[in-house]
Amino acid sequence: MFQKNTSPGNFALDYFSVFKFHLSEEKKTQADFPTESFRSDFFSIIHVTSGNLSVRIDLNDFDVATNGLFVVVPYSIKHIINFSHDCVLEGVSFTADVLSRMKLKENLLEQIEFFSSRDFFPWALSRRESSLFSQLVKRIRKRCEQLNNHSFGLELLANSITDFIYEMSEIGKSRIRDGMMTYGRKEQLVMNFTRLAKQHHLTARNLSFYSDKLFVSIKYLSETSKEITGKTASQFIDELDIIEAKRLLEDTPLNVSEISNHLNFSSPAFFSKFFKRLTSKSPKSYRKAFANGTFQFDRNN
Repeated sequence: MFQKNTSPGNFALDYFSVFKFHLSEEKKTQADFPTESFRSDFFSIIHVTSGNLSVRIDLNDFDVATNGLFVVVPYSIKHIINFSHDCVLEGVSFTADVLSRMKLKENLLEQIEFFSSRDFFPWALSRRESSLFSQLVKRIRKRCEQLNNHSFGLELLANSITDFIYEMSEIGKSRIRDGMMTYGRKEQLVMNFTRLAKQHHLTARNLSFYSDKLFVSIKYLSETSKEITGKTASQFIDELDIIEAKRLLEDTPLNVSEISNHLNFSSPAFFSKFFKRLTSKSPKSYRKAFANGTFQFDRNN
């Protein structure tokens, strides 16, 4: 679902994947099933056609019911928590550069960024919207299958992807018009910042890195982030570091020193102090509590 399509011999399929499958307990035993949290550079738009699914994205839990739509942006940490026996998923996954590689219209990137701004917000689709999604995915799948058997296979696939992105963007923007969501210049700025931070926070913690790229002052960036999300820009970067640290403590055998090095902290002692300040636990006590089953999930800690 979130993995790179390894179909050989064609870059379009290497960077673009369309899927529909039935989740089941048997799936968990397959080698490629993600039983632990993971990170990827893929953008995924996923529709639950039946059943329900519980997912954790950047340590936030979401329950998605039948006809629910959710979006997973690149560099976020994903974890499939649970699913019903009748859960069926369909959707598309692609890297951020696939549109330019396929020579699609540049303004499609703006539509994708709109999805990114809605960070993992599950949408409840109407029957009409759900049917439209399935039709568009089916059309994309057909174009993928015919890609190498048609003189204009790539162009037809590009058109189908364009239709899909515009239609899904319209569904989202209709919710803005109906007052169900808000989106403006400030939201756009914060969206751009969060996207950059998720990609670079391990190597760039100085806010000047982000303010320079976004052509705003550090003060304006931080104040706008606080206004829109309730967190300053620095707090958001700290949260990303904590999310990554928790993932490594939970899912890997790396020791505190190795985790500190992975996160580019100046020393294990500084990392431990940082971790305890934000979670009220030392890295070792957090790992021990998680391993013993005494850990209680708290999205704020």
